[in-house]
Amino acid sequence: MAKSWADIDRKRKRYNPEVEGYGNAHQWTSSFYERMGVEEAEQVLYGNQKSPRQILGVGIHASWEEISKAFRKLALATHPDRISITGMTVEAATEAFKIVSAAYTVLCEEFGK
Repeated sequence: MAKSWADIDRKRKRYNPEVEGYGNAHQWTSSFYERMGVEEAEQVLYGNQKSPRQILGVGIHASWEEISKAFRKLALATHPDRISITGMTVEAATEAFKIVSAAYTVLCEEFGK
């Protein structure tokens, strides 16, 4: 029988899910795949003068690949974890990243993704 990494680390006394609180991996891995909801995205973009396509810097006839590429580029440029590189404040980076994510979420809904 194959052992999991948790079993191996528990034997080494490095990892104890009961103490460290990691729990069952199936309970927390879904959080990596969660996105902002469409309703929340529309609330974030409410009152913004730009359309989601203008925020991402793509044209009206942009393909899904172009939209995804533009989102990845802007996400790296505005992510709060990269403030040392971008020179933004944490609050400004968080707000910018939220707007970029909201624009991408709205376009995901439009493309059925």
